[in-house]
Amino acid sequence: MTSQNTLAYDVGIAGAGVIGLAIARELALRGKKVLLVDKGKAGAQASYASGGMIRPITECEHNQEYLDSCMKSSEMYKQYAEDLKTETGVDIEYRVSGHIKVAMTAEDEEYLKKKYETARKNGVAAELLSKQDVKQRIPFFSDAIRMGLYLPNEHQVNNRKLVDALLIAVKKNGVILREDMEVADLSTLLDSCSVVINCAGAWASSLSSQISVKPIRGQMIRFDVSSLDDLGYIISHHPLYLIPRNDKTLVVGSTVEDVGFDSGVSKEGMSMLKSKAIAVLPELANCPIIESWAGLRPKGEDYVPLIGKLSDRVFCATGHYRNGILLAPLTAQLAADVIIDDTETGIFDPRRFS
Repeated sequence: MTSQNTLAYDVGIAGAGVIGLAIARELALRGKKVLLVDKGKAGAQASYASGGMIRPITECEHNQEYLDSCMKSSEMYKQYAEDLKTETGVDIEYRVSGHIKVAMTAEDEEYLKKKYETARKNGVAAELLSKQDVKQRIPFFSDAIRMGLYLPNEHQVNNRKLVDALLIAVKKNGVILREDMEVADLSTLLDSCSVVINCAGAWASSLSSQISVKPIRGQMIRFDVSSLDDLGYIISHHPLYLIPRNDKTLVVGSTVEDVGFDSGVSKEGMSMLKSKAIAVLPELANCPIIESWAGLRPKGEDYVPLIGKLSDRVFCATGHYRNGILLAPLTAQLAADVIIDDTETGIFDPRRFS
């Protein structure tokens, strides 16, 4: 890391979502003085809106090196959750009940069989389920279900609890957090920080012209399912997913919309999510929707995050798209390594498009 002995901070971080928070914590644990700034409230954008799923096989099958990285980060989560609980007292609700993907058409069946082969090829536990198997696990599944794929090692955390834990952790470890502080140019942080890292998510390109990140809106809804038995599993019918929470609610997502920086919800989006969820679990027709929201996922040019050095004193960690929660533990390590030890970040190098 570049030495700037007269400056107040070793590292300045622009963006206090889960990625920025995780990196701030990691750097502080390694003895660095860290300034973390956000133009709004910490963790209030994509991190708050996320589903909190940890699904490497589901999300990352088309790029082997990326899949390997996602699997590595997934494997870090059990210890990560335990460490955060010890540091902060916050249970991030790491649930290991697994994920059932369901097929409702012949095309869906072929898709699941390919997913099964990808899992087996990578040594990931997977089991093809008959319609009867699926209905035995969750009796109130739709009769339209044809088969399922069970992935026992795809898990979840409560993303909002993760934000809470990381906020406590960074403060306990001496990170200076400044919310409602908009940074128009990273050079303003370089006045007080030896190096800076752009973790501004969907807004990252406005701070670093060398990288291309765009916002993709995802709308979501949450049902009160206290009248139903616990699902026990993450359920998905591509591209829909249903995530049971410990508080007897069910998170359902998500739309994928290229609408710029519009983070509002729409009647069309809400209606689509509700109808698709009921098509999979008809009992949801009797359950009230208690929350709706939307977030802006930061999508890079090739779906692979941008983590690494941009110039001598400027770094970035952004473009995680649908995998910010999944990749937070690994991203924190990679970012800290490259900042402190000038390591290579391989597939994630943001200069790969230069």
